[in-house]
Amino acid sequence: MILLLSALLSGPAAAAPGWTQILPLGVPQLAQGRPKPALIFGAPQLLGAAASTWAITEMREATFAGDVDRELNFRLISMGTVSFTAAFWFASVVESANHAEQAQAQAQAAMAWQSSRVELTSSVSER
Repeated sequence: MILLLSALLSGPAAAAPGWTQILPLGVPQLAQGRPKPALIFGAPQLLGAAASTWAITEMREATFAGDVDRELNFRLISMGTVSFTAAFWFASVVESANHAEQAQAQAQAAMAWQSSRVELTSSVSER
């Protein structure tokens, strides 16, 4: 699934971050062509989502069984795992936005350097 998204997002449209910036599971980093950060941010999100699903399932079973203490424990575990997942998702979005901003600044600096080089070359050839 992630490889399919990566292949779809690797085209020219992915050069501008756009809506891919806010996707979970390391997709913003994959869209930027950076698989290592995608794994660093995506794996904990996937783990957190799986843990949240497990905790919510156990909490629901405890609710139906009438075990209030067990339900409360799994409710706390669920809140922790959802918070963990959301924190990694937020960090992924922030890191991706910072990387896109730095890449854009580097591209602008390279264009400025190229244009100054062209101006210098044209002024030297006029003399």
